[in-house]
This record gives sequence, structure tokens and C-alpha cells, in this order.
Amino acid sequence: MQYPDQGVFCCRNRDTAVRSKTLDTILVADATGTTGREILRLARSRVDTVRALTRSSDAAAALHTAGADEVVVDDLLAPDDLSAAVADVDAVLSAVGTAPPALRSGPPYVDGAGNRTLVNAAADAGVDSFVMESAIGVGAEPSRPRQ
Repeated sequence: MQYPDQGVFCCRNRDTAVRSKTLDTILVADATGTTGREILRLARSRVDTVRALTRSSDAAAALHTAGADEVVVDDLLAPDDLSAAVADVDAVLSAVGTAPPALRSGPPYVDGAGNRTLVNAAADAGVDSFVMESAIGVGAEPSRPRQ
């Protein structure tokens, strides 16, 4: 939630909010997933420019409808050029995750290797903040493939 008088985009409550500059442009990584789409919905009225990152070019129209001003198509496990995704971005919000069935196929995992790739691209571009959301270890599914 953004508190206009404090310049804070997201926080648990107003008393513990970290004061920061207003975010003009954010990148939402894995914007096609459930969490990514919720981030788009919440951000579109709070941030001037919301850029979505997806590996599916077929998802672009749906992401614009969901709240993305811009869509960049690239694959974090085999990126072409992430510089366009992170250019002039104030913060990256990564909702990238590996679905439990994909865990059984073995590494590399997008929530590990893919996020490292995205962190490096963001650092190279001078992005101020990187937030990674993860549900690893939550729920009944094992977080590791069974041997």
C-alpha cells in the first residue's frame, strides 16, 4: 500500500514503514503467475510505469489488461538481453518460482538461477531495490523432489 505522505510503496503497517523515494517504474518478474498478476493489479494505480517480464510472448495482451504498461519477453534461464527489462527501473519485484512438478525434472530452477540472473542484470543497470517473493517450503508439497 502506498502512503502518499511517506512515499512508501509497500509495507506491513504504517508504523514500521521504511521511508523511501516514490517509485516511478517497477519491473514485475513472472507477471503471468498468480502472484505476479496480483502485484500488477496493486501496482497499476500506485506506480507511474509498471513493466512486466514474461517468457511467453502470447501473454503480452493479457498482461496489459492486468495492469502492465510495458511488457518485456525474455527467459531468465536463457536470457537474450535483460537490459531492456531493467532499464530505468527503480525496483524489481520478482514473483518467479518453480512449480512443484518442474522440481522433479532437476536444475536449473528459475527461482534460483533465474533470480540470480535477474539480480545481476538489475545490479548492472543500477536498480535501487530488488524484492523476491517466495513460497518455498510453504504447504504440503515437498520443497525438494523425492529421490
